[in-house]
Parts: sequence; C-alpha cells; structure tokens
Amino acid sequence: MKSTDPTSEPSSPQQPTHPIPASSAQGVRPFYRRVWFRCALFTLAAAIGFGFLGSWSLRWVPLPQALFVANSQRTEILDRHGRSLREIPSENPKTGRPLSESSTAPWTILATLAAEDSRFFSHSGVDWRSTFRAALQWIWHRRVISGGSTITQQLIKMSDPRPRTLRTKAIEALQALRLEQVWDKERILVEYLNRLPFGNQCIGLEEAAQHYFIKSPADLTLAEAALLAGLPQSPSRLNPRRHWDRAKSRQEWILGRCLDLGWITQEQWRRARIQPLTLAAPGRPFHAPHFLELLERLDGPLDKTVPPVRTTLDLGLHQVCESILRTHLARLKANQVSQGSVVVLSNLNREVLALVGSADWHGEIDGQINGAWIPRSPGSALKPFTYLMALTLGATAAEVLADVPTDFPGVTGRFAPLNYDRLCHGPVRLRTALASSLNIPAVQLLQKYGGPSQLADVLKRCGFTTLNDSPDHYSLGLNLGNAEVRLIELANAYATLACLGAWQPLRWRLDSATSKPASSDQVPFGGDKLRQVFPPTHTWLMADMLQDPNARVLGFGSDNPLNTPFPVACKTGTSSGYRDNWAMGYTPEFTVAVWTGNFDGQPMLGVSGVSGAAPILLDIFQHLHMRYGVSWYQTPPDVSRLIVHPVTGHLLPSKQASIDQVQSLPNTKGRSGVSEYFLPGQMPRRESSSDYDAKGRIRLGPEYAAWLSDERTWNREHFSWDQNSDSVQSMASPRSLRILSPTPGLIFYLDPDLPVESQRIALRASTVCDWESATLLIEPTRHGPQLGLVPGQHQVHATDPVTGEHAVVSVEVREL
Repeated sequence: MKSTDPTSEPSSPQQPTHPIPASSAQGVRPFYRRVWFRCALFTLAAAIGFGFLGSWSLRWVPLPQALFVANSQRTEILDRHGRSLREIPSENPKTGRPLSESSTAPWTILATLAAEDSRFFSHSGVDWRSTFRAALQWIWHRRVISGGSTITQQLIKMSDPRPRTLRTKAIEALQALRLEQVWDKERILVEYLNRLPFGNQCIGLEEAAQHYFIKSPADLTLAEAALLAGLPQSPSRLNPRRHWDRAKSRQEWILGRCLDLGWITQEQWRRARIQPLTLAAPGRPFHAPHFLELLERLDGPLDKTVPPVRTTLDLGLHQVCESILRTHLARLKANQVSQGSVVVLSNLNREVLALVGSADWHGEIDGQINGAWIPRSPGSALKPFTYLMALTLGATAAEVLADVPTDFPGVTGRFAPLNYDRLCHGPVRLRTALASSLNIPAVQLLQKYGGPSQLADVLKRCGFTTLNDSPDHYSLGLNLGNAEVRLIELANAYATLACLGAWQPLRWRLDSATSKPASSDQVPFGGDKLRQVFPPTHTWLMADMLQDPNARVLGFGSDNPLNTPFPVACKTGTSSGYRDNWAMGYTPEFTVAVWTGNFDGQPMLGVSGVSGAAPILLDIFQHLHMRYGVSWYQTPPDVSRLIVHPVTGHLLPSKQASIDQVQSLPNTKGRSGVSEYFLPGQMPRRESSSDYDAKGRIRLGPEYAAWLSDERTWNREHFSWDQNSDSVQSMASPRSLRILSPTPGLIFYLDPDLPVESQRIALRASTVCDWESATLLIEPTRHGPQLGLVPGQHQVHATDPVTGEHAVVSVEVREL
C-alpha cells in the first residue's frame, strides 16, 4: 500500500544489475566500432585478397623459353676417356658448361650472393627494399646509383634481353615472381651461375673456374671465388688478364661484404686478402685437329646444342703416335722426308683410336694438310688383296710363281715390271713372293686370277672411294700402286683383313648407335652394312703369310724393322720415284697404318717403306703391346699343315708329310722340305719323277731360260736350297739370241716429275750379248745394262759374241 505522507521524498528508479561503463554512459563507441578500425580491417582483407589473387594470377605470366633450353656457349669434344680435345663455340651462346645442382661450390656461391643479392634466400623473387631504395636514388639523383635487381631478376634478364625501360623492369619483376613459384632457390642459383659471363669467352662458373684456375668450382679457395664473383659486373673492364688491379679491387670489396654480413670470420677475411693468386696460362684445348676434321667430314657435322661429344680417340695413344712420328721424321730429314701420317684402329668395333695427319698442325707451310685423307700412290701396299683374291680362286700358299723378266700386255703398250732390288729370283712360292713383296710374281698372279677388273671390284668392296677410272685404265699395274688411295681407307681395308674378311664402316663417336654383328653375313651396323668380303679361313692364311719372318728374308734380309718380338702381319709399299712410303700392320686387336713422304710430291732420297715408314710402325706396335697387350689368331681346325718341296711346291713323300714332329726333313734324294698350310680342298699334288731329270735336277719350264742364262740377275744366295747352278736344268730350247727387254711394239712415256737418271729400262736377252744403239745411251750398272730414254724412234741392237747372231728391236719414247 502506497504511503500518503506528503512530506516524504519520492522513491528513485531501480538500478540495473550490471554497471554501465563510463564511456557508454558518456556516449563513446568501443574501438571495434570505430571507423579507423573498420577501414584498417578492410584494407588488410583487401591486401590479403589481392595478394592471393595476384599470386594466383602469376601462373598466367609467361616465362622466357630460353630458361628451359640449354644453349651452351660451346660444344665440348672429348676423347674416349673424357679428356677435352676441343671446344666449339655456338652461334648464340646462352649458357656454359653446366654446373649441376649437386655440385658444391660453397665459396663461390657465398661470394656471388654477397656481391649480387645478399637476401636471395629470404625474398620471393623481388627484393622490395632494394627496389624502393634504388627508385628513390634514381628520383633524387636523376640517374641510376645502385641496382635493385635480384639474382632471379638477373636470370630473367640474361635469358631474354630487352631494352632497358621501366616497362621492362616491371615485366622482369613479374616473371621473377613467377619463376620463384616454378623453381626452387637452388635451381635458380645454379641456372644463374651457368649463364654468368666471366670474360675471355667464358660463360658459366664451371668454365670460368677451369679457364682461370684449372679447377672445378668445388675446389676454389675463398680468394679465388671472390675474384670470379666480381667479374660478371663488367667482364671487359675487370678482365684479370688485362686489368689485374681492377679485378683485385673488386675482389677485396666482395670479401669486405662477406665480413660485414657475418658470413666469414676476421681471420678468413685476412687470409683471403693476402693469398697470392696465379692465373692459368691462357688458351683452350686443341688436340687431334686432323681427327676432328675427318670426324665431321665422314661422320657428319657436330650438333652444337648437344652435351659433350665423346669420340673414339685415345688422346694418350694419339700423343704417343705424334711423338714417335716426329722422332723418326727428324731421323729422316737428311733424306728429304718432311711429313708423315699415322692411323690406329681398334679392330673390334673399327674405332679410330689415333689419327695424326701431319708432323705438326701449326707448321707454317703444310702442317694443316691431312695426310690421312689426301690420295697417294700406295706402291705395293695393295698386293695382299691380289693374293687374297687368288687364294679364294684356288691358289695355294705353296704355288710356285716365275720371278723372271716378263712383259705383260697393257692398254698403252707392253708392261714390264721390275722388282725393288732390280733382281729376279726364279721360282718362288706364293708365300715368299708376297712377304718379300716381289713385283713380277704379283703381276703374274693378277693376270692369272681375275685381272684388274676383279681386283678393282674387291678394293671397292673394301671401302676405297678413289678408284674412279675404269679397270683398263689401271691395267695390271693396279696392284703395284698406279691408283691413288687414302691412308684412312687403306687402314680400314687392312682392318678388314684383321677381322678375317669382315668390312665395316669406321666409328668416330662412342655415343653413336652401334650393334654387334649377329653373323658373318651382311648385317646392319651403325646404319651401314657389315660386309664379308673374304672367307675367314683364307684371310687367316693371309695373316699367317704376312707375319712370317722367314718368308721376308728373300726381299728384306733377316734383320729388318718388320721383325717384331710378337706376331704382327706387316706389309710395306714404296711408290715410284720414292715419293711415298707406306707400312701397314695388324694383330687381332689393332691395325696401324703409316705414311711418310712430302706433301708437295717431291721424291725422297732412297727411302723405302722398310727404311722410312716401317720403323714408325714397329715403335707404335711396341707401345700397343706394352700398354694393352696383343695376341694372335688360332689356327682353324680344318687347315692342314704339310711338308712341300721349297721350289716345286709339291707334296713330299708321306713319311715327310707331317709337321707335328719336325719342321723339315731331308727326303731320300737329299732334298729338304718346308712346312705350309693348306685349306680344305686345295691340297697340292705329290711330287713325281717328272719334277726331276735323270740326275735328280729340278726341271724348269721354258719361261726360265733367260733368267738362267743371265747370271747377273741370278743371285744364288737368295735360293732356299743349297745347290750349284748346274743342279737346275732348264727345259728351254738350245742357245739362240732373242731380245727379251724391250719387247717389240713397247711404248715408253717420260714422266716430267721423275728424275732423268731413274727413267731407264733394263736390257735383257736370252743369251749374254753385246748391246749398242745409235741414238740412245747404254750404261752398264750392277743390275746389268740399262737404256737411257729420250723422246723419239730408236733402234737397239744385240749381238751374241759366241755365235755372232744379231737381233734388233725398235723402241718408241714419248713425253707425257
């Protein structure tokens, strides 16, 4: 019930349970309701949104394609063991020799970051602090005072150069931000170091470290790394080979930066400043230039965008061959020998291990001529292919050939070859004729088995590309060297013999496609064909004859450079006028080819293949034997070894037909036999009474008559049997005078390149006689009378002093 007392005060309103803050009570809003807070919150949210939107939109920012294509400054060519032969510059260099991400170059990275971008690992591609600082400096000074580009931005700039404008800077900043999203920091740093220019044509840290200090980046000291890190700022102005003081000053500034940043200690800074630095001698590798020339000529041009090219060359062996060649050329200098070339092949895959084109590439006159490629006359070096062709057509190693004065028909007239020693040796076995390199039996064999047409076909199948004339043009002189060949192709042809008749193309690069042959027939090999040119068993017999030191005695004596302490199949060649020397040799593992002479074609002074090229061949094989070891072929199981007569080549009686116990046995008539290999189906006939006369003397055919009657060309000590001259009976007709050389109708051509004294022909008759000519000079020599030649029509007269019989022959001499 309400009070009715008027004097009482009215009652106050009821107080709230929770007190109201004073500010509210005074009408002041809380901070989260204030305008500035809401604006800040909105700005922050907008910034975060724009940040996410910007980061998300960066994915549409294109990056320079050059970042993802390695365009090296040069292609490095290596030997088979990884040693550098040459570096070939590219047309538009972008990167250098790659530095892998796993490579450790701690001091160089440290120095580079100190010099270029100390906050590299903390920014996202653009260093905003440095950018704002550089912008304020530019506004204040109206010129660039310091750069604000990060390493990521510099990488973009090096990959895609543009005109230096504000628009370019903006594009590079956006691309740098995008690149940091795509690559991690380590890859960006490696790619940057691969593209930096260090002066002296060095692109990339790896190449610079090798060029200036011959070290890998991981082996650089702090002082060396700081010197290199300073060069990219201005490679020309800071070139240490020209401006050492400038480069050194820049190095010390970088070392000071490393110290200020706390990345090195005071002691490390002090030692780096005082460390003496020695730059490597300027220059780049330049080895085997003739090999690299032929690599591009025969194997195709080099791709300058590929990684290092690893070749088949063995640089160590190549340099040994260079040294051996120069040593022997110094010995031969007095004989007017100035040049030489060497090729060494690995027979297994036909890889070129060494190729020396000249005595010195840097020679002022002719050092850059490649003697392994220029065609030259091979002399007797082609004979083995004639003999091997004959073996495949039925000849045997015991077949007897008549080494007697002989004229052969030719397109331009009669062809009368002479042996190197100007002597004839009568009946010789095929093995001896080949190993002793007798000319007359070789021509006789070619005439009997196939002729020049078939030999030319065989040579082309062996890879010779210089036989462009018709076989009739070369005639029977083809196997004596009247066609020019290249040393590199001759080497591969001999490697075909070494591989038992299988030809395949030469291999110049180890990274080229290859496959081993599945059979001896034609099989794909490196994009070409493996050709079986000769049967393996016949080729094995050829190798046995070429390595036989006893068979060489007739032509070269018992002591000659071809006698090696281990088996090597060898053949020499000497061109007419001593213009070219050749020595070829092979084992199952290696083939070696040597040429010596003069590039201008000038003749040497009496230097043959045995005295000129063969000693070089021997020294190279000695090195191969010592370094790698060599072997020899096993005898095929179907080959028979029998005893034959050394003159007739016929099989001796059965009691002497086995060689397993003895090397040679005297037969019942006092004759001694020699051993010989025979292929299946090619056994010799047994000797019979028709081989001897009633007194046991060997019967010879009428083709030996002139040889028997002229003792000046019959050197008895060269025969393999020990008998007097009357133990050999000729089946020729009774004594009658016939002029054997020159023959009627023979035309001689004078070669203007040959010395006059060497352009003579031998005079031979069926009996000993006196010679005279009214228009030509007849000179006596130790090889018998010889006829000097002058152009014109001439007559030569011969008179038998015993019977008075007279003969005359007409001779025509023409100039080329």
